[in-house]
Amino acid sequence: MSAVVTVGAWEAHYAAGRGFRPVMSNEQHIFERHVGPAAAAGLTALDIGCDTGEFAHYLTTCGYDVLGVDCAATAISRACEWAVGWQRVGVSGIAVWMSW
Repeated sequence: MSAVVTVGAWEAHYAAGRGFRPVMSNEQHIFERHVGPAAAAGLTALDIGCDTGEFAHYLTTCGYDVLGVDCAATAISRACEWAVGWQRVGVSGIAVWMSW
């Protein structure tokens, strides 16, 4: 049985300055081999559970416009701090940002 992690626990995680690891080069290689960065021109990617935006940022380097969604508003705020030009969008109950 898996444990349920509450929104409050995620907020505390991000408020404490914690996050997740960056996208590793082997993961980038696998993504590019199976999806291909050239396929991204004019496409939008949805990153559900985007955390502080590490994978979403990688997707923008492949040419995608990205819509990131996370239950923790603190994660979105941290993503927007370092992701220049991205904007936060208010949606009731969830935190969202986009790269376009």
